[in-house]
Amino acid sequence: MSMTEIVSNMNLDFFPILGLVMFLVAFGLVLLGVVKRSNTDCQHGAHLPFEDNEPITRGARSEGVNHG
Repeated sequence: MSMTEIVSNMNLDFFPILGLVMFLVAFGLVLLGVVKRSNTDCQHGAHLPFEDNEPITRGARSEGVNHG
């Protein structure tokens, strides 16, 4: 019996269903996290682009490095 015959005779119908269930669980958890987020967290996130407290850098090692 060849490997092709073995694999073709296997019942692999549960893999697409398992993938769909895993996707729906992950999507539901993300959606739950968005719905449960408090109003203060949303307001804080909305004002982040307007805050000038810290300069935007690419990381601690990028200072003083000449890329040109």
